[in-house]
Amino acid sequence: MSTKTAKALIKAGFRYVPEDLAPRAASADEALADAYTNRNKKALNASIDKAHAEFARGKYFTRDQVVADIKASRQRRRAGKK
Repeated sequence: MSTKTAKALIKAGFRYVPEDLAPRAASADEALADAYTNRNKKALNASIDKAHAEFARGKYFTRDQVVADIKASRQRRRAGKK
């Protein structure tokens, strides 16, 4: 990224420096994800078990419900910005 472009981004309110935009090694990201998973293994498994139990009892959201909720939240955000 050139300095000219970086200055334009800073003027526009972009808060990251070019070094933050550099590509990162996928293996480093995978290592962080693995470490997080290992630290939170019990909580993640409990959450999955709870979700499976709720699904078995018929407590889940349909695709149409999720899409409608996303659209409603987007409209609320847009209405708040005006």
